[in-house]
Amino acid sequence: MELQQLRYFKCVAETGRINAAAKALYISPPALSASIARLEKDLGCTLFDRSNNAVTLNRNGEIFRKYVDQVFSALDAAETELAQAAEAERKHICVAVTTSNLWIGLICAFSLEYPQITLSYTTMKLSQLGRNLSPKYHFLMAEENDFDGSALASEVLFDDDRPVLMVHPEHPLANEPSIDLSAHAEENFILPTADLSLHKMAAELLDAAGISKKNLYEYTYMVRRSAVMRRQGVSFSTLYTSRNEDPNLRYIPIEKPTCRWTQRIYWDKSRTLSPEEQLFRQFAVDYFRNNA
Repeated sequence: MELQQLRYFKCVAETGRINAAAKALYISPPALSASIARLEKDLGCTLFDRSNNAVTLNRNGEIFRKYVDQVFSALDAAETELAQAAEAERKHICVAVTTSNLWIGLICAFSLEYPQITLSYTTMKLSQLGRNLSPKYHFLMAEENDFDGSALASEVLFDDDRPVLMVHPEHPLANEPSIDLSAHAEENFILPTADLSLHKMAAELLDAAGISKKNLYEYTYMVRRSAVMRRQGVSFSTLYTSRNEDPNLRYIPIEKPTCRWTQRIYWDKSRTLSPEEQLFRQFAVDYFRNNA
């Protein structure tokens, strides 16, 4: 008895037709019928009741299918466990984020402290977020209003971030200690790319300030930075994010409308974190606690 025979049996049992199963398995119907016949000969009993092109599991077939399903379930579990073991051996951590520039300092600091652990991160759009974290990511770092994270375990990294206006150093607002956004409706506002966390915050600020969003531009960070440097408008960032952005620009705190960002680190509560993952989680918490 071979594993291939079990795969063929399982497919025929699921489809109920030799022709359909043969097409799914990329073999000829006669070859599939011969394989099933050899399996029945090896077992010493028939597994199917046959009528025209249809085949139906008989009592023997139902009994055999139960154990075949267990075989493949065990193989799937073994494959998953081996993949997890290989992943742990590689000591690699994958992180998803919703605001890319915000985490540059943390990523660099961790990589310098623990060079034996490779770290990668991907910026995710809000529409890509679901209640559960994709298995390819160990952590998600996001603002707590970006999505419904109630199904995940999480910990606050910081809850005192504030929005700032990004302006040219010679802009009339460049030396202001803070601003009321509603008093500057005449500005050309350049928003972050749509479907990103920072875009959501900027759009909500403009709405709260009563500023129409007509004729607004939406650009990536590099294009926004270039446009601000060319005095084509002003854009948005946050106090924490601006630490990792262009030091030649000016970042003016927006006092009104009020807005505070709470950033959390999320992970799958059903999965036991590896030692490296526990290390990263604690490092992230301590990093912002010590660099607030």
